[in-house]
Amino acid sequence: MSPTQKYSERLISDLKQHPNNPRRGNVEAIKQSIEASGFFGAIIVQQSTGFILAGNHRAQAAEAAGIKKIPVIEIDCDDATAMRILLSDNQAAETGEWDVSALLESIKDIDAKYLEQMGFNDDYLADLYEFVDHPFKTERISIEKLQPHPRNYREHPQDQLDQIIESLKTHGFYRNIIVAKDNTILAGHGVVLAAKQLGKKRVPIIRLDIDADDPRALKVMTSDNEINNLALVDDRALTDMLREIMQDDEGLNGTGFTAEQLAALTLVTRDSAEIIDKTAAAEWVGMPQFDAMDEPFRLMITLESEDDRDELMSLIGNSIVIKRIGKMWTIKWPEKSREDLASVRFE
Repeated sequence: MSPTQKYSERLISDLKQHPNNPRRGNVEAIKQSIEASGFFGAIIVQQSTGFILAGNHRAQAAEAAGIKKIPVIEIDCDDATAMRILLSDNQAAETGEWDVSALLESIKDIDAKYLEQMGFNDDYLADLYEFVDHPFKTERISIEKLQPHPRNYREHPQDQLDQIIESLKTHGFYRNIIVAKDNTILAGHGVVLAAKQLGKKRVPIIRLDIDADDPRALKVMTSDNEINNLALVDDRALTDMLREIMQDDEGLNGTGFTAEQLAALTLVTRDSAEIIDKTAAAEWVGMPQFDAMDEPFRLMITLESEDDRDELMSLIGNSIVIKRIGKMWTIKWPEKSREDLASVRFE
C-alpha cells in the first residue's frame, strides 16, 4: 500500500536536508535553471521528520535564488520507506540517457542566454555535437560477455600480464576497454586477460557504435597498438623517474619495468664518469646485491625500412620484442621473453 500524501507550500527554512543523502548535485547549475525558467514541480518530504526525500539540491538552489516558499508533497511513511524513496529517486536519474540528436533539435531555437542558464554552455554543446559525429557509451558489463577480436595480431605474454595485474591492483581501471557494438574488444585485450586472472567479474568499457569488422574498428585496434610506438623517449628522464618510483614500497611493479631493466637503461644513458659499469648502475638504482654475469655478445643492425625489419625478424624466427622505444627495438636471440640486466641494451 502506498504511503499517504499531502500537498502544501512550505517555507524552505522549515525543510531539512536528509542527513543520509548520498547524492552530490550541482546546486549552482540548478539555481541558474530556476532563474531562467522558474521553479516547477514539488519537493518530496517525509512528514514526521521534515527530511527531504527527493529534491534536496533543488531546495538548496531555490533558496540560493531567493525563493522563500516551494511546493511540497508530504509523505506519511516510516524511516525505512523514506530511505527507499530517497535512494530510488537518486538511482532513477542514473538510468536515463539523452537521445542527443533529438536534444540538439529541441534546443536549437532557444536563446543562448537561456541555454547558458539551463546548463547548455558552449563547451557542453560542443561535446554534444562531437558525440553525434562519434557516438560512444561508457558502461560496466560482465567480463564474460567480452570477446577478443579475431584479427587481433598482438599476443600478451605472462610477463606483460603480470605487470598489468600489478597496475590493476594498485590503480584499478584507470583506462577503459574499447569494444564494438557486439562486445568485440578493439583496445584492451591485455587488460581483459589480466582482469580475468584477477578474478574480476565486471569491467568498465567504452562501447563504440560500429561493427567489429568495420574499417574504423580495425583502425581503433591498430592505432591503439601502434601509435604509441612513434613517441620519442627521453631515456635519461625516464630513468630518473623510475628510480624515484622504485623508492616507493611498491617498487616498479605495474610500470612495465623491472629493476634489472632500469639498471640496464641507466648504464647506457650515462657516461662512464657517472656510471662506470653494471654494478655501479645497480647500486644507483638501489638493487640488492646480485651475482655478476658474463658480458653478452651484442650486435646492432640498422635497417632501411619496416619491411626489412619484419623480414629479418622472420628469418631469425623472432616474434617477441623485449622493448620498443620509438623505432628502436630490443630483441634476444635465441628468443627469450624476459630480459635481464646482462641481456638487454637500449640503444
